[in-house]
Amino acid sequence: GNSRRIADNSSRHAVRQAFSYAAHRKPPRAAFLNGALLIETSLEPLPLLDWTQEVERLGGRRRDEVWGPRTIDIDIVLMSDVVLRSPRLELPHPRSAYRRFMIEPAAEIAPEWIHPHVGWTLRELDQFLRTTPCYAVIVGGATAEREALVQRVQERVSLRWLRRADSMSLAALH
Repeated sequence: GNSRRIADNSSRHAVRQAFSYAAHRKPPRAAFLNGALLIETSLEPLPLLDWTQEVERLGGRRRDEVWGPRTIDIDIVLMSDVVLRSPRLELPHPRSAYRRFMIEPAAEIAPEWIHPHVGWTLRELDQFLRTTPCYAVIVGGATAEREALVQRVQERVSLRWLRRADSMSLAALH
């Protein structure tokens, strides 16, 4: 089956120990374990997604509710320098640049990997997320609207910002 196919087409390079992170959802949820795995595979993104969803199903995952509790959740965060937008999968993961629980384990096993949307290494992103006391994510709307909002904020406070022109900005307030 799919599990055998991934084994035949992939090799594991690094695994990061799982650590507990607090869930930030309402209603409150239990903390979760998060880790990272770096593999080399000949699979294309969508067949790899099919495989991860099969592993989730075998792990007891049910997709009854969006953002609902789950026994297992496997995300493809980055895949080489692939940038993909499809109804089933977006690469890099659309919120990866500002989610410490995604970047921290990935930076541990692939620190020099460059995030294709922001142009920073995973080490730089991890450092940014660890040391920035306050940051805001600006999503939605047209690029010009987001940039105008960032300009208005910059007039009032000192900030440094990452920018992904097609869908998000991340402003670090100092």
